Amino acid sequence: MKNLSFFLFSAVILGISAFDTCPRESCEDSCKNRCGKKLDKSYGCQCNPHCERFGDCCKDYHLCLYADPSSNEVIQPIDEPENSCKGKCGKKYNKKDSCHCNKKCVKFNNCCPDYDTLCGGGDKDAANSEATSSHSHNKNKGKDISNEEIKAMSEKIYELDENRAEDSDIILNKQNAAERTGNKEDLCDEPLYKYVNEEILSRPTYKAFIELTNNYVRKTGTDEEYTPEEIKEQEHFLKEIMKTKLMKELYMFFHKKEMYKTEKEFVDDLQKMWFGLYSRSSGEADSSGFEHVFVGM
Repeated sequence: MKNLSFFLFSAVILGISAFDTCPRESCEDSCKNRCGKKLDKSYGCQCNPHCERFGDCCKDYHLCLYADPSSNEVIQPIDEPENSCKGKCGKKYNKKDSCHCNKKCVKFNNCCPDYDTLCGGGDKDAANSEATSSHSHNKNKGKDISNEEIKAMSEKIYELDENRAEDSDIILNKQNAAERTGNKEDLCDEPLYKYVNEEILSRPTYKAFIELTNNYVRKTGTDEEYTPEEIKEQEHFLKEIMKTKLMKELYMFFHKKEMYKTEKEFVDDLQKMWFGLYSRSSGEADSSGFEHVFVGM
């Protein structure tokens, strides 16, 4: 909780930039001999599964499905047509596939071009329209924000955070440090928290935060859906944090950058970035940014 304001700011910045598509010129880089390689900033585009999430895949990344494991060299497929649902309608999500042919591909906007024709399709036009609108809205955000401005604003909103816990509010009993992270032996018999000032947990933002922590399924690969009550809890949390000085300052920062015209537009974007569901396993909508970062699942 101590650094909640910094994480809030970082989450907004990351949420704005993380889904930008790969710049046209740099996408010309090839995946030849690079399929599955880790992030390499010397290239303008990437060739591993993470590039699909961050929108920086090279244009021939889909051919990595057919890479020769011994040489990692991209080769053309022989038996199966590229980007087609032929023989794949209803097939479960496979991250190695360049496109998909099950009903959830409409939701995630990653259907093969012939999905409508061969598999009966779905409300793909609506999904594409929403995705295009979202990308158009976000693609130029943050372009004129410097690292110095981010640092200065992070420090400013930290100082404005009147709700943050002080050192005296939380006292830890650290006990023994594990030498190996994989050690399963419990070296600490006593509770981690020696003292917690429970008064801070009754503050409006803390109470609203705590209400959100039981809204998630711990196991990845399990499709999640928010209940009406859980959506109300999300909206309540956003409403409470927007009453704070730090979030008002953060909104004004983006407003002056002409990134948001109204506070409602800013809050709506926050809700999508923090609570919008995406897949971390098996193609299921099983995670959100809020769950993964703030709840630790």
